[in-house]
Amino acid sequence: MLRLSCLFACLLLAPLSAQAADQGSIPAAAPAANPVDVVPLAGDAAADTAAPESAPVMDSVQSAAPFGSEAAQRQLAQKKIGLLRATVKATTVDKGFLSGLFSTSVRPVDSELLLAMDRFIAQYPELPDSAEVYQLKAQVHLRIENYRAAALDWLMSLAAYPDSSYALEARNGLKSLVGDQLKPQAQLVLSMMQKLDTLSGGREERVAGLLAFMGTSKDKDFAAPIAAECNAFLTRNRDLADEDRVVNALAHQKMLLDNESAIFYFNELLALYPDSPLRADSLLSMGNIQRNGLKHYEEAVLSFNSVIAKYPDTDEAKQAYEALANMYDENMRDYSNAIKTYNAIAARYKDDPVVLRSLQALASIYQDKTHQPLEAIATYRKLADTFKNKDGLSALLKAEKLAYYTVSDWKLAIEINRRIVNDYPDDDEAVKAMYANAVIYEEKLKDREQAIKLYQELIAHYPGHNLAKDAQRRSSALEQKK
Repeated sequence: MLRLSCLFACLLLAPLSAQAADQGSIPAAAPAANPVDVVPLAGDAAADTAAPESAPVMDSVQSAAPFGSEAAQRQLAQKKIGLLRATVKATTVDKGFLSGLFSTSVRPVDSELLLAMDRFIAQYPELPDSAEVYQLKAQVHLRIENYRAAALDWLMSLAAYPDSSYALEARNGLKSLVGDQLKPQAQLVLSMMQKLDTLSGGREERVAGLLAFMGTSKDKDFAAPIAAECNAFLTRNRDLADEDRVVNALAHQKMLLDNESAIFYFNELLALYPDSPLRADSLLSMGNIQRNGLKHYEEAVLSFNSVIAKYPDTDEAKQAYEALANMYDENMRDYSNAIKTYNAIAARYKDDPVVLRSLQALASIYQDKTHQPLEAIATYRKLADTFKNKDGLSALLKAEKLAYYTVSDWKLAIEINRRIVNDYPDDDEAVKAMYANAVIYEEKLKDREQAIKLYQELIAHYPGHNLAKDAQRRSSALEQKK
């Protein structure tokens, strides 16, 4: 505490002494080479107390620039960096094994330092010296074991000040985290590092681009530090027109932390950025929160329908359609509206994968929830008309089972099996379908001639198949009954 008290006392007294000397009230004392340099740090050598020459703390008397000038602001910034640098060094504790076990990771001074560093970056974003403050932030975050925040410190520094003398140190720090403390999140961090190489434009534009990319992260553990960086950007930004990207990124990270906070930021985007290309995404995201997080289904209906009505040609509209249909089906059990919405999807999007999922869900409603097997069969056959692949084959197999076991429509079952044989002749299911039809003719329709014909066709087309032996046995038995 003595070391910290001395640091702050010297910083406060030096400007007061200079002011008194200027007014002639007291003789000006001979200026120290550096106000922070003279702070006694108990137990440290004198050389350890001097601030590095890369960012010296300016003499408040001899080098004072006109108040409010750019030079004066630069001098003040240098003093603040010197104080931050010296305080981080003075408060760094080498933890032994026992002290690491019985001491808390976060101390009040760490929180104060981080707040002061954030204020500095907000006040002096245009100064290249802010790159060092990001480096100091990373040191504090590392010592309190907040490794994700440390990673973001370095990433933000590289985005804002890619040519800084601290850039190499930042990249090395990130590589170290990826290989150790953040190994489970290595792919995410590496993708963020790769994103750095694609950034362009001015400083704030590059930072906004990185934050917008970070906003797509689904890692809950990274959400809080990403949200903090988004808020810091929005606090200091003055000239970037498309900051809606950062608001959107902030809202998406809040979705991982708190539903109502996320709703607030999505509403902020909708209220403040009428021309934003992210409005459809914001409405869709709100609908998903209202459905999945808050369980406010009626509100979600309004949000999803708003996306569909206002942005009909977007991918968000397609997602809103599907989310709306699923919600009617799974959450609200409003099967009438679910059926209407699934049919609307099928009509609008033709052979898109969303249609496959919609027809599968629609058939399931008819089969298991509204108990309309014929409608389910029709839906499965419609699916097979559009998707002539394994999904279409699976739909036909389900339709055939319904026709045979549920509605006992032998002719319909035969028709579906014939389609399986014709559309998928090289699949094992084609052999089974042909054999099934022969059995239906033999046992259900009592048509021995047609049954023998199908058994013989199976033997001719698939002589090596296991069912060929059964077909031969059955055919021979029917021949003997003639």
